[in-house]
Amino acid sequence: VESAPSRRRMSNSGGYMPSRQPHQMPPSTKPLVKPVAHPHNSSAMQSQPATLSNTQMSGLGTVSVASSVHDSEPAMHETMRADAAEDRLLRAMSHFSKVTPLANQIPANRAGSALIAYVEARNELDEPALWDDFVTTSPVQFLKAELKTPTQTAILERHLARFEVGVPLINGSLNMKLLPDLTISKVQRDDLDCQEGDKIVQVDGIPVSNIEDLRIHLQGRQEITLVIENAGTPLFTIHDATTPYWEVTSVPSATSIRGSLKAGDLVLRINDIPVSGLDTRKALDTTFAKVSLLPSDSQLAQRIKAEGLMSFTTQVEVSSSKGMNTMDPKYNIILTNFEPAMFAGAYIVGIYLGRHQIGEEFNLEIVEGPADAKRSDVVRDGLWQAVAGIPVDFRLDCFDSAGNKKFKGGDRIQIQDADVKDLGNGSYNVSWTQTQVGSRIIDIRVNGESMQGTPQVEVLPAEVYAPNCQVSLVTGIHGFNVASNGNVDWTVIAGTSSSLTVKLFDRFGNPRPRAKDVVTMIQHGPCFRKEMIRAELPLEPSGLGIYEFQGLITHGTTKNADGQYEYSKIQVLVNGEDVA
Repeated sequence: VESAPSRRRMSNSGGYMPSRQPHQMPPSTKPLVKPVAHPHNSSAMQSQPATLSNTQMSGLGTVSVASSVHDSEPAMHETMRADAAEDRLLRAMSHFSKVTPLANQIPANRAGSALIAYVEARNELDEPALWDDFVTTSPVQFLKAELKTPTQTAILERHLARFEVGVPLINGSLNMKLLPDLTISKVQRDDLDCQEGDKIVQVDGIPVSNIEDLRIHLQGRQEITLVIENAGTPLFTIHDATTPYWEVTSVPSATSIRGSLKAGDLVLRINDIPVSGLDTRKALDTTFAKVSLLPSDSQLAQRIKAEGLMSFTTQVEVSSSKGMNTMDPKYNIILTNFEPAMFAGAYIVGIYLGRHQIGEEFNLEIVEGPADAKRSDVVRDGLWQAVAGIPVDFRLDCFDSAGNKKFKGGDRIQIQDADVKDLGNGSYNVSWTQTQVGSRIIDIRVNGESMQGTPQVEVLPAEVYAPNCQVSLVTGIHGFNVASNGNVDWTVIAGTSSSLTVKLFDRFGNPRPRAKDVVTMIQHGPCFRKEMIRAELPLEPSGLGIYEFQGLITHGTTKNADGQYEYSKIQVLVNGEDVA
């Protein structure tokens, strides 16, 4: 700590600039560190002690010795010294202050926040020290929390096979391209059973490790015996090398594993180096590696694969505790959630003042929040089309407001005209039934909130229902129409034109679509034309579910032995089924 502390001021550009006027700090009962002489001022051999009170721990900069304000080099040097002094101050503050965790589990909430810890500010005397009263800008601006993703570690080792082969030299050369470690980068001959990536490890029984060793054995030889280490398969194979994580697709049997690594796991680091940007071949063709991974069944891994994100960044809000005073200086650490959305999962939280950690890390689990109507989704295989009275089956997958897939049930799901089954894993099977034809929107409510953009279903009529069908005969008598409906007896006059009309409905009373059915009539006695007796005559479609037959009544019926007129039966068939 310099002996001549100075107050620092804010420059127009937002950075800190050292003041030209020395600042005398209030005395304290005990200094933080032993004072030293100013190294750039020989006259300041006897410096005043740099003290630190409960409310003032800054001002540990130095006085500029530049003789001119136009001399930029001393000013820059002074600024660097001031920054270093500030860093030492933050380190001291972080060392004496304490962190108290307030929560080890919080629900994910995109628009919400959660108080997870507070920092108790103390000085080197283990006394309360209000940071807001510092001579410089409050160090609260340096307070932050970092969420670290805990990963599992697997140690991988690949067992390589070796084979021996006699190799004739071509003009004293192997005629293959080799890397400095004798790995084969290109095979330029067809008489060798080796491939790119294999490695030469012995020549005539003598180990070799570089090209110079190999050249010695090739001199004056026409044929040599090589022991080649077969590269075989890599440590594991991946789906895509361009992502900031590597998704494992398979693990060869030649790879032994200490720990666990399986298909679907996400590899984040290899030998403590992030995989993003790593050379895939060099990283996976090695014989040994320490792998940091996220298991495929973890919530974080599933979320990352679903959205392609690798950022777990959240913002931390710092506020003074209510009623905070010099005797109880506590600063709240409030975790707030902005995009990218909050990932559910287990984390390790560290609280930092600048780059210096305060206290010890603690565990925090972000659990899935309640299902959110805006984030949840409807899934169905096939078209959104239904027949009246026949259920439409689909699945409702629920997500919380932060976009985390729900893995437990219990949310309040309300769907009109539907049976809902809770699968207990955040998904719900739905069987929706509608009896009225037309375009219908499924009304879905999740925890009381209506989903937007729910499916629109086209409901079609069911099959013809004979009891609901209507048959009528209309005949003209002296210019008037006389109609008679139902399965009854009709009396008509020969020589008049008549129209037989059939209206088709399903069992819910919905009209059948036009020209989707076959309607015929059979006259079992003389009525329209004699030659048509017992013939199946088609009715033509004339409207929505309406079919007609028009003709001239040509025959009068005869009287029976009792003097009563005999009736001629007319039979109506719809799709081969008798309806009248």
